[in-house]
Amino acid sequence: TLDEKTRVAIEKLAENHNLKYLCLDVIADFNDKNHVIDINPYGTFPAYEYFPQPSKAIAKLLMS
Repeated sequence: TLDEKTRVAIEKLAENHNLKYLCLDVIADFNDKNHVIDINPYGTFPAYEYFPQPSKAIAKLLMS
C-alpha cells in the first residue's frame, strides 16, 4: 500500500497531465518506505534486448 504522501503526489501527477491511469513500479524497502522507480502513463512496455527496462537495476541498487 502506498503511503498517503506518495498516493496524493501520483494522483496530482495524473491529473496535471489529464491521464486516467498510470502504471507504476514501486519497491518498499525494509523500513516500509516506498520508492517509485518507474511510471508508465499508458501501461507497461515490453522489454527489448537492446533497451532493457531499468527497474531491475534500480531495485538492486535500492536494496543493496
